[in-house]
Amino acid sequence: MLRDPGEPVPVVMTMHDTEEAGMTRALDEIAAVEAVVEPPRMIRIEAL
Repeated sequence: MLRDPGEPVPVVMTMHDTEEAGMTRALDEIAAVEAVVEPPRMIRIEAL
């Protein structure tokens, strides 16, 4: 799929085990980046 220059694209990242406070700080820093057009979201992946 081709996108126009400057058109936003979704980015998905999977992280290793970490503490929630660290993820919250990272999401706050990502949200502060001028190029980010929507608030970042966190989805937990837990072992059952």
